[in-house]
Amino acid sequence: MPTVLRLRGFDFLIYTHDHEPAHVHVWRDGNSVIIAIHDQPSVRRNEGMRTRDIAVAKAIVEDNLEHLRKEWRRIHG
Repeated sequence: MPTVLRLRGFDFLIYTHDHEPAHVHVWRDGNSVIIAIHDQPSVRRNEGMRTRDIAVAKAIVEDNLEHLRKEWRRIHG
């Protein structure tokens, strides 16, 4: 599971054996959130991350959307 971005204490990962639609797994302090990147970034599932941290993670995804989409295509074809 490659880490494709690290920023502001968050790790953004794309699992190599994952499924569509395109998304990133975002980790911070042992908690995670899955954010879709195939269209407009949106939260797919929260696994313990605080609301404030989710907002920051989503903003980072929005600011780096093209990079994350490029990494998804590189990993998944």
